[in-house]
Amino acid sequence: MGIKGLTTFINRRTELFFEDYHLHDTNLVIDGNSLCCQLYCWHCKQKCNDCFGGDYDNYAAVVRNFFQLLLDCNVVPFLVFDGGYEKRKLHTILSRMKNRIECAKNLNSVSEGHYSVFPLFLRETFINVIDELGLKRARCEFEGDSEVACLAKALNCPILSYDSDYFIFDALYIPFSTFTMSLSRSRDKTYNYIYCQVYKIDKFLDHFGGMDKTNLPILAVLLGNDYIKRSMFSEFYKHLKVEKTNRKDNEEQRNIKSVITWLKNETQESAIRKILSRYKLDKRKIIAENIENAIKGYNVQNSVFLKYFKLDMDKYAIDNIKDIKIDFENIEENIDEEIKDSESDEDTISGIYDEDLMKNLPEIFFEKYRDCTLPPSFMDIVVQHKYYCIAMIEDYSLKPAHFISFPIVSAIYKIISNNPKEKLTVIARCESTYKNYEVPLHERPLPSFMDIQTMDEISRKHLMLEILNIDKSFIDNCLNHFPPSWHVLLIALKYIYANTKTYTLYCNSLILCAIILNYFDPKIGYYRLTSAFDNKYGKTVKHLKAKLHDFDSITSGLDSISKDEAILCMDGIINHFQMNQKLRESQRSYNRHTIHDLAGMQSCILHLVYLNLLLNCPYESFMIHKFYDGTFMYNISENFKRRSNLDEYMKTLLQKCPNVLKSFELIQENFKNIVFTNESSAPQAKKKRKRTKKEAEEASSSAEVVQEAEEMQLFDPNNKFTVLSSIE
Repeated sequence: MGIKGLTTFINRRTELFFEDYHLHDTNLVIDGNSLCCQLYCWHCKQKCNDCFGGDYDNYAAVVRNFFQLLLDCNVVPFLVFDGGYEKRKLHTILSRMKNRIECAKNLNSVSEGHYSVFPLFLRETFINVIDELGLKRARCEFEGDSEVACLAKALNCPILSYDSDYFIFDALYIPFSTFTMSLSRSRDKTYNYIYCQVYKIDKFLDHFGGMDKTNLPILAVLLGNDYIKRSMFSEFYKHLKVEKTNRKDNEEQRNIKSVITWLKNETQESAIRKILSRYKLDKRKIIAENIENAIKGYNVQNSVFLKYFKLDMDKYAIDNIKDIKIDFENIEENIDEEIKDSESDEDTISGIYDEDLMKNLPEIFFEKYRDCTLPPSFMDIVVQHKYYCIAMIEDYSLKPAHFISFPIVSAIYKIISNNPKEKLTVIARCESTYKNYEVPLHERPLPSFMDIQTMDEISRKHLMLEILNIDKSFIDNCLNHFPPSWHVLLIALKYIYANTKTYTLYCNSLILCAIILNYFDPKIGYYRLTSAFDNKYGKTVKHLKAKLHDFDSITSGLDSISKDEAILCMDGIINHFQMNQKLRESQRSYNRHTIHDLAGMQSCILHLVYLNLLLNCPYESFMIHKFYDGTFMYNISENFKRRSNLDEYMKTLLQKCPNVLKSFELIQENFKNIVFTNESSAPQAKKKRKRTKKEAEEASSSAEVVQEAEEMQLFDPNNKFTVLSSIE
């Protein structure tokens, strides 16, 4: 959630409310969504380039390092993730979506660092890594803050997050900003620990005259959070006595202190009564309901996720705080002062939002969802019949890169909702803001979610290909020639090419990136900076040689790559993992069209990952951090575009690495013959000749004719992909 201004207020008084804390030998409840983002914000900014769409290998390394620190200190993490969007939070979600779209528009190689845009696969990468590490995690149906606090209270352990709502919960709270990503050793050398600071709610209450804990949710409500706007209480603030504060404090900070001072002399009932007394009778009921709903989120109850973490429900039961229920009639009888005119600032959310729709889903859906096997967006599809596209860096002069994924999302919606009558609404970018796109139902008859649970693996594999209009022979002709971990990616590339015909060159980039991340890193270690690589291998690389092995399959060829060969190859291409100075200094050097193409590729892969999960993973789960580094993909793609003969260039680039070259050529040949069925060779860049004035005019006229023809194109009901061109 987040309480406006409270983090700043408390951080200015850390010496009053915080204590030094050595984290070791304990359980730790982690706000998964918060940690996922904070690790990226605090520890990836110097390693990742946002403007290239996602250096997932770098981010995965940071996540592994974090959890290794916990392991070294004998800290057992319990991760709790948020689920779908709650109705009362939709106005906040849409506002943030618009802001992220604006940030993505302004982000480029020069403005890097001034704007922040999370990569598309951020949460998927985080969950993939914790799955690899075998960590305990669970997902809430909706907002997870209350469940995090409940679980921490039950386990009597700290919370790790960076959310101001935890200043209100009566639990031990470690703000991520105080968490040091380094290992320390106790003076007596008996244990390792991580230094951080812990917030003590009793210190906060004592400092302000012993305010009752039950008034803390009232404080949060009056200050405003993601669920309720502070402006709703404008009439209350008109009558609030403003306390004196530091001259540097703004109005927001003064209001926080004033509300705290006012609340210390009030009970929960008297505070609510005085707040409501400032409003006309017809507005009080609305205000009271909003207060009641907002306060409920801060009440600590028994954790419903103890069983998902395999914990004894009886052993960890706690005494529940009685859930609030405002006695509106009683409060009305005690309000006798004159009421001034005011207007409610309640937001109206249009469209479908019915949590009862969840009752139609089988229990196995919730089991998978709570186990983080299914993504949180599936709950939005169920409850709202809506899907929210994550903002990406793309070319805003072109149609949204997510458009290619709309038919996939439509198929997902049809399976989850069991052949619904309503169309799916997809919220995605439109120019510099968002727009609701009505997406037609997938035209094929599809099985229900429960039907899928009884289907065998082969049937589910064929179903996924049928949804994408890919012939099932693709399995034998292409997929079976590759390691299983590549299969979802290959299906995505086949689907992309069938609908765009523009991705061959990027596939060459992706092949090389996949070879490096899967077959170099495990052998030589994780290196992305030339200086670090040279320090390790600079003296030995000149003496290394690689021998060509006999192999006739892609898998055996990739497995034959030796450590020496990996070092030799990395020596020649490691510079592509870094942004060059020209890009940092000149926005004109930043090719946004390439970024747009790569964004479309990522979108398609993401939604095929979702479809694969929905079908119970007939194909091996795809790990983006083992295949995709955005900086490398951009740099090597731009490099390839400058080559008049890409095949000859690859022979030069990989001349010291015969097994890498032969494996690359085998994969490339497979792509040409199977994935790109209508193409005999990779496209080659041509040297540009300056056109004459007459040629330029003819080209312009021709382009207008083509554009006019495309705009007059009719919708083909037998081709689901024409929906992409029909959406405006």
